[in-house]
Formats: sequence, C-alpha cells, structure tokens
Amino acid sequence: MSESTEEITEEERTSRFRAKLLDRLETDNVLSNLRSFTPMKEDVTPRAGDIDKIIKGLADPAMMPLQAKNDAQELGHPEIPPPFEGVTKFHPLTLKKRWQRRLTERAKARALHDMEPHKRKFNYVPTFEPKGYRSPVGGLVDLLAPDPGQTRSVVFLHHSYYHFYYLAQALRRRGWNAWSLSTESPSNPNQAYYHGEDLSLYHPDPAVQKGILYELVDALRLHFDVLHMHGDGILSIFDENKSANITRNGVPYDLMELRALGVKLGLSMSGCVTAQRASVFNQVTGGVCNTCVWQGNRSVCSETAQYLSGQRIETLINLYALEGDWPADFSRLNRDLCFYEPLTYCVDDKLWTPDLRLPQRIERFEREPGEILVLHSVGGYNEREAGGRNIKGTPAVIDAVKRLNAEGYKVRLIFKTGVPSRDMRYYQIQSDIAVDQLNYGRYGATSRECMALGLPTLTRLHREQPHGLPVSPSLQECPLVDASEATVYDVLKDLLDNPEKRKEIGRKSREYALKWHSSDSCAERFEKAYDRVHNGENVIDVPSIHAPTPNEGAEPDL
Repeated sequence: MSESTEEITEEERTSRFRAKLLDRLETDNVLSNLRSFTPMKEDVTPRAGDIDKIIKGLADPAMMPLQAKNDAQELGHPEIPPPFEGVTKFHPLTLKKRWQRRLTERAKARALHDMEPHKRKFNYVPTFEPKGYRSPVGGLVDLLAPDPGQTRSVVFLHHSYYHFYYLAQALRRRGWNAWSLSTESPSNPNQAYYHGEDLSLYHPDPAVQKGILYELVDALRLHFDVLHMHGDGILSIFDENKSANITRNGVPYDLMELRALGVKLGLSMSGCVTAQRASVFNQVTGGVCNTCVWQGNRSVCSETAQYLSGQRIETLINLYALEGDWPADFSRLNRDLCFYEPLTYCVDDKLWTPDLRLPQRIERFEREPGEILVLHSVGGYNEREAGGRNIKGTPAVIDAVKRLNAEGYKVRLIFKTGVPSRDMRYYQIQSDIAVDQLNYGRYGATSRECMALGLPTLTRLHREQPHGLPVSPSLQECPLVDASEATVYDVLKDLLDNPEKRKEIGRKSREYALKWHSSDSCAERFEKAYDRVHNGENVIDVPSIHAPTPNEGAEPDL
C-alpha cells in the first residue's frame, strides 16, 4: 500500500515530515555545529513549541484548523487565529472535506486564467467574511486575477524600501502578474523610505482591514504562485500571527496553509539581525558588532530570538534572498534555501541615472572652482550613534576630510540624514565621491544607488564568503572601493589625487549596477530562481542564473 493511501497516525505524519526536513538541512559538520544552541540565561524566553507547531501543521494541513483551535485554547486566547476564524466544525472528516474543496477551488480558478476576464467566473467559498463587511477595494479575487497569458505570478508583501515596487514593474514587463502590496498606515514614519506600492490594503477600521486581508488570502490561494515578503518578524498577512515581538513568538497559520496549497513563500533579508545570532555574526565578521549601538541590547538583538527566526525561515520559507549580505549563521548556509547574489534589492536604472536632472525644489550645492564634494549619509542617524559607537564610521569620515582640508585639499563633506528616499538621489548626483559605511563588510542601499548614478563609492567590503561557501561573483566583480575607519583618509586622498581613476570607477560602477541591481536584471534572476524552486531543484543559486540576458530595458511605471 502506498503512503498516499495508508492510514498513519498524526504523530507519525509529523515525525516523517520532521525527518524529511532535517535530512534536507543537515548537510555538513559546520551546519550541525551551528544548529546546536544553548540560550543565555539573561536572554529573552520565547514561547515554547512554536517551531514544532509549524512542522506539525505543514505535515497535516487538513487538520490545521483544529491545531489552531487547540493552540488558542492552550494560550487562553478567546478566538481561533486567522485564517481559520470562519471554521466552526472541527470533526476530522469535515476538515478533510474543507481541505479538498480548497485544493479543488485553486485548480479550477487556475484553469480559468487564460479565458478573457469578462467570460470567467471564479467560484469559491470565501475563507472568512467579517459580519457586515463590504469590500472597499471591489473584490481582490477579481482585481488581482491574471490577464490571459500571464503564466507566472507573485505578490510582494511588506515594504522593502522601494525594491519590491520597481521589481514588480520589471516582472510585469516580463509578462508576470506581479503586485507590490502594502498594509502599512500612510502615517507610518517608514514611509519616508518607500516609493509607493501598486495597491495599499490599509484601512483605519480594524474590522474592514481584517476583511481586506481575508480577500488577499483568497486571491493568493486561487491565483498566485509566489508570495514574497520582507521582515522576519512580520512573516504573516495578519497581525495576530506575526512574530514582531523580540521573542519571535508566532505561528503563521495563514502562510502555512498557503504553502500547503502550493504557494511558494519567499523572504528577503533585513540585515544582520535577520536570523543570525550576534555571537556567530560577530565572530565571522571579525567584530562588526563591536561598532554597533545595539550590541548586547536584548530588546533589539536577541540570540534566542534570532536562532528561532532561523528555524522558522528554514521550516516555512522556500526561497531566502540574502542580497549579498553576510551568510554567517546556519539558516544562511542552507544552499537548498538561499539565494546569495542580488535578487530583489534593485534600483530602476531610468530613475538612478548619471543624466539625472534636479527638480527646482532640491537644494543645490554651491562649490568653489576645483572643489570636490564627498557625500556621506545615514538614515536614522540619532538612533544609530551613541557612546562612540557608529557602524557607519561617520566620525572617521569627518576626521579624514578635516585632515585633507588641513593639508590644502579643496574637499568638502556633505552629510545628509532624514532625507526621504525619493529625494536622496538628487543629493547623491551632485557629489563627486560617496562614502557609505566603513565597518559592516557588505554594501547596502547607498552603495547600490550611488553605483547606479556612476559615482565612485567607498565602503568596507569583504569579498570572500565564510564557511567554505562558493565564491560570490557579484562581490568579486564589485567596483566599490574598499575602505575602513583606519584607511578612509588614504583612500580618499588617492581618489582626490587621481580624477581619471574616479571617472573610471564611476563608469564601472554604472555597468555593475546595470548588471547586478537594475530592476530588469533582478527580475530575470528572480524568474529563473523561482523556476528552480517550482521545479524542485535542490540548489537554487547556480551560475546559470547570474548573467542577465542583454536587454534594452523599458521605461518604469511612473
């Protein structure tokens, strides 16, 4: 008798799923050693058993509503967590019929995708509709349905600066049904880092907001191949399931059911704290944490929380985009899961261009004849500098320029903080040299943007991958000028003395940005990477994905 028809117990099903997962993850001694972990007594204490609940739910998706109900009762919560608020009958046979209906609804909806929109009708039972709810968006199931011929599909959820917004545009140019969606309030201070979204699902009334999110669940389960997100602490559609608290509590039943239905789940990393323990990260990077204001602050950087975050990502996520960041801890060494090169952190090369024109509202930098302007910018500077700690190395930049001035060099530092992301490029383009950061060892948004503008840019850059990982072609090719706090003076002086060298680095920087970070090149890699995920390929990041096909590009959606 085959496993698909034999009767096995719930415990055996979960055991088999766990064994399959561990067999995929335990690949070598480095990984095995990193997976062993003893929490520090002074660290936070996350809720026990959440990772086991995710494993159990994915092992037997039909019984997930009953598991969620029991979970709520165990925790003393009055309501079952989403997306199961509409489930009222929990007999195993009833739940199996519900699950089979959801599988059938997905298959039938996808069979209608090539029909003209006015001829198709999606028949499905809504996952849940709050009492008295009327859709303010006109019905997401119809709105987000693909046009005929759109055979690939993705929803990007939770802002990642502007990256998802421009990547979705580029994927649409490749024929995808691609949407960048946001649930954030327009008054959220983080809006300063965003450039917009295709559709905002925010509503100030929590009940209406809940109804909109359930509409999104139905649209995802009926229409979409991929749900790609940002933020390991908000890995859910619903607030109730998010693990945004520092203890990383949370069982995202909504994502678990979508994955079980066949939707692939992706995550773009958010920096060093995404599923990497500080102790491991600090050792691998040679002491980066020692320059950070949050070192030892358990409310920001908890060893236990990040260890569990790594487990959650490995258990739930199909593709983990590292964007060239440090692969220090265990979840980032899993080659069946991780994409190491730039994938979603893109810029639109028609917006970040050396030919950029300044709007009238933008401040113009006056300069003396022959004066060289060096730009250094820090987002949220007041929160990232204290007691001599500054991971960007700002004091060293200031000191270097002062020394050069004292030696007679006509160089001026332009320091910017608190500038909305939409405007930052207008200040960057007026500069001759940019300095990003001098400690971290990998590069971020400032470097990507300045390279796209054709600026020679200084940053601390370690090009080698740790733990014996394959060489990173993007890091090896990167024309960023390596500089640390100790060397920034000498590096700046060399560039000031060699204008032709600055020009050549700027030219190579633009070429590099087009190859590795333009929205069109990232869209091509994104497509190839997820094709491998859908095809069940074990190693996602392979050389054949890296080189983009020559493409003239297209104008962005403005």
